[in-house]
Amino acid sequence: MGKKVSLISVFFSILIFCLMDGQSYAAELEVGKDKMYETISSAIEQAGNGDIIKVYPGNYKEKLEITKSITLESIEKEKAIIEGDKQKHVITIKSPGVVINGFTIKGSGENFLDNDAGILIDQKNDAKIMNNVFEDVLFGIYIDSSEGNLIKDNEIHGLKDKKFSERGNGFHFFNSKNNTIHGNVITDVRDGMYFDHSDKTV
Repeated sequence: MGKKVSLISVFFSILIFCLMDGQSYAAELEVGKDKMYETISSAIEQAGNGDIIKVYPGNYKEKLEITKSITLESIEKEKAIIEGDKQKHVITIKSPGVVINGFTIKGSGENFLDNDAGILIDQKNDAKIMNNVFEDVLFGIYIDSSEGNLIKDNEIHGLKDKKFSERGNGFHFFNSKNNTIHGNVITDVRDGMYFDHSDKTV
């Protein structure tokens, strides 16, 4: 009888462990002055899939390459500034399910051959780009071979000091479908939204 009870206890212990292990708990990493991480890049390096990186106000002069399914969130809308070095993209998304919410994003390159952009969604799906302000960028958001993205309540302000022909597009969709675009403001660009081999977008 004792052995039987012991086996039942082991079985239920394993079952509970498996159920708990199946749940995902998102960690929150904080970036800013006097926080655990001083740069967004260092927080991304330590983050795991599903984690949330909360960024406090400040000017973060760095380019980001995101290869994990994480959320980047500005604590105060537009007060966390991600500023590139005017070379290529400011943020490159290379993982599905990435969320970028509430930032000022500025300082992309100006090379049309490389489609330099504030954000490049690079062949990954289901990104959510929301409540951001883009300044001094060639393309605002370049969506390359990607689908199922939500682009909502952003402001895109292009290269207003350039000739019209030297400006990029607000949103550029290439080989992309099933996206939702809502509530965005776009100024000082060549084309507000440009669709190249792309469809099924609302």
